[in-house]
Order: sequence, then C-alpha cells, then structure tokens
Amino acid sequence: MITDERHIQTLIDRLKEGDDAAFDELFHHFKRPIFFVALRMVSNQDDADEMVQKTFMQAYINIKNFRGESSFKTWLYRIAMNACKDHLKSKEHRAIKIDLESPSMRGLKSTFDHPIKKMIRQDQKKVIIDRMKNLSSQQKTTVVLRVFEDMAFKEIARILECKESTAKVHYHQAILKLKDEFKEDAKGDFI
Repeated sequence: MITDERHIQTLIDRLKEGDDAAFDELFHHFKRPIFFVALRMVSNQDDADEMVQKTFMQAYINIKNFRGESSFKTWLYRIAMNACKDHLKSKEHRAIKIDLESPSMRGLKSTFDHPIKKMIRQDQKKVIIDRMKNLSSQQKTTVVLRVFEDMAFKEIARILECKESTAKVHYHQAILKLKDEFKEDAKGDFI
C-alpha cells in the first residue's frame, strides 16, 4: 500500500525509467478511487472499468510528460475526468445512469448502518445522480469530486485546469440548479 508522496514519486521515477513493476504498484493503489470517480461520471460499471483502463493507459504512455506541478493523484484524476468527458460526448452514451445496486457500490455502504438508513441514503444518491444529468460537464465534475470524493476546491481546480474561484462557481451553480429541480419536484408533489 502506498502511503506517502515520496514513495509515489519514487515509483514515478522508476516508471519513467521503464520499471513496469512500479506501474503495477501505482495501478493497484489508484485503480479503486479512479473507478469510483468514473462510475459516478459514466453510465455503468463496464464503462467505468473502460475509463480506468483508458486512464492508466494514458498515464503509462504520458508518464514522461508528468512534471510534478501537481500531485500524481491530481494528474491521474484529470486524465480520468477527460476520458469520462470524451466518453459522455460520444453518441451512444448520452443518458447518465448509475446502478447503485451493483456490487461495487454495495462496498461503499457502511456495515454498521441500519438497513432503513441505507435505503434512504441510497434513494437520495439515486435522485441526486439522476438530477446531475442536467448539469454541465464542469458542474457535474465539480459536484462529483467535491461531494463524492471530498476534494478541496484547490485540488478540483487543478483537475479541471481552472482557477479555484472558477471551480467554486461551477459547484455553486450546480447546487443552485439542483435546488431548483428539487423545488420543482416538491411543488409537483403538493398539487
């Protein structure tokens, strides 16, 4: 398990020298977080797996271009987000769905939670993810990274290659849009 930035940098240096074992170690450390980010961005587990493969293939090919201006994790997330955006732009992947009952999502749930609490949270996630399909790509990416990945705006800005204030604007615009949609739903329930 990779625990510190120095070890990650050592692995990057080894990979730049052609050490494939270093790549394997980086892959095994980062594949799960990249998978879950991709899963939230694309329609299903198979597509998320494909995005993980594309992300690591691009990282492997372009590792010599990694200059360390941001963390390796940020660089990798940027590659993943770009792969997901390209994927979502393709004609056959317009609808954004997520299978919250998939084995990969079940692993995210706490084993200590009461089943009713789990069901409520699960329903809330479904509704939020369903509403996110109406957000712009930048807004959706910001919400996924902030809410689901608990990233700071500074790191989100690095991934999106924008100013921190711009990332905050994307996030707040997304939240306002989501609030408006939920208000519309609530009005419909009472009429």
